[in-house]
Amino acid sequence: MYLLNLLASYSSSYYNYNYDTTGLTAGESAGLAAGIAAIFGVVMLPALIISIVMLIAMWKVYTKLGIAGWKCIIPIYNLWVLYEALGMAPWLSLVSLIPIVGPVIAVIAIIIAYIRLSKGFGKDTAYAIGLIFLAPIFMCILGFGSATWNPALLEGAPNIFAPANAQPAAGAAQGAAKQEDAWVAGEEKK
Repeated sequence: MYLLNLLASYSSSYYNYNYDTTGLTAGESAGLAAGIAAIFGVVMLPALIISIVMLIAMWKVYTKLGIAGWKCIIPIYNLWVLYEALGMAPWLSLVSLIPIVGPVIAVIAIIIAYIRLSKGFGKDTAYAIGLIFLAPIFMCILGFGSATWNPALLEGAPNIFAPANAQPAAGAAQGAAKQEDAWVAGEEKK
């Protein structure tokens, strides 16, 4: 209650255009600053911890998909690469930049991506719902669990944003078999 009274006295002096003083003593100003810092810390610390856990889990999931883990760090590009790996149109990652309509379409695309991600790892619809609503927890289960990526399981998964020639990623285990076909710097390609 004391914090609200301080904010009210500050705002009343602001609207009276009395710029010489805020109406607060030095102790009240320090208390207000400490209260705002405490609220900020209470909100931001858990958000920071959850973000770091989600980043580590996404790194592991990207690795299982056969994508370099560092690509999950870069905003927009991380979705571009994920959509490519899931056989979706990668340009959907740019849709969120469109005002008003973009975020709505982006949320729909992410929901479809999470459904396809859970299906590709052999999980059911309930897991996809958990991935949508509790992404950090279920992403940790995918990343650190024993589930392996199998693009053949995506046959029945929804994909309204699929380009005509979209192919899901082969994954880390399947991608290792294709290494003999890769070009290596300094060698002639046969």
